[in-house]
Amino acid sequence: MSSLNLDFEALEREVKKQKMKRSTFTRLGKDWAIELHATHKNYIQYFETSIMQKIMHLPHHKAAKNTIQIYMVDIAKDSEIFSDNHTISYGTMPMSTNANKSHLVLKSPWFRIFVKRRRGETTVLALIREGKISRATFGKYFQLLSRKILFALGIHIFHAAALRLGNKTILFDGESGAGKSTTTLSLAKSGAQIISEDHTLIRREKGIFFASGYEELSRVTSKTEKHIFGEALPYPRKKIGKYFKKEFPLRRAFDCVFFKEFRIDFIFFLQEAKQFQIRELSKKEATLHLVKMTKPFFTFSEPNLYDDYMNYMCALTKQVRCFNLERDNNLKNLDTLIDFLRKV
Repeated sequence: MSSLNLDFEALEREVKKQKMKRSTFTRLGKDWAIELHATHKNYIQYFETSIMQKIMHLPHHKAAKNTIQIYMVDIAKDSEIFSDNHTISYGTMPMSTNANKSHLVLKSPWFRIFVKRRRGETTVLALIREGKISRATFGKYFQLLSRKILFALGIHIFHAAALRLGNKTILFDGESGAGKSTTTLSLAKSGAQIISEDHTLIRREKGIFFASGYEELSRVTSKTEKHIFGEALPYPRKKIGKYFKKEFPLRRAFDCVFFKEFRIDFIFFLQEAKQFQIRELSKKEATLHLVKMTKPFFTFSEPNLYDDYMNYMCALTKQVRCFNLERDNNLKNLDTLIDFLRKV
């Protein structure tokens, strides 16, 4: 049975007959929404982890122009759907598409993902093979699969903060602990609007790249808390990743523009350093930085998909000006960044 020639409508009817124990609705930036239905509650948690978000409240009353309906269901390990398992190597996720990319199929030893694009709506049937698989492995695979599906639909989630300062839109990209929250909140304290504080949805339309945000919580260390607020926040401290942080709603302290879209003007790559410094990057340097930051979320077993990914990153760096921002421990030096952005 050819995956692309599979009767999608028949499979969709069978999947929807399954008893869905959990469902959730999520807005992703401007004009995108995801409805997730799952036969197991853990699948919801894996999904939330894969898009790196925890939203406190959502504009449910606003209909999204593009809705992604995802159905995650368990399926017998000896199902015909997995009959070609021997052709798939561990750690790879081949993806095939038809000519107009309205049908997509992704595979791994534990998943078969069937995607059909209709106008204004995309349906994703995620069939999960029964059998023992560790939570860590499952989560890693699902994160890669979900990012690959979103990228195939023309959107990408950057591990980056985004701000609006005057008529400029700025992205701050960096590893965990590089200072995205500290930098973002310092600029917001000086009058910038927060589009997104840690993860930003990037969309390309007619060659132009736009950024929009969807997360409403910020997480700060004790040092950032003291620098930004000058006093202790009334929220519990908990371990998030390698650090202990407080989680608080951004809207209560700053001007935020979630679920709105803005053309991107600048990207700053944050790095910890001994001395504060801002240096503009060449297009080649900027592209290499983008690849370094985003490649961990992708695996490519098909050359054409890798070409699409590289073309996307190269096109983005052609549109924007990119800078390397080396940030030291003296948080007062961030005032230099504010002055720089107002002049550049």
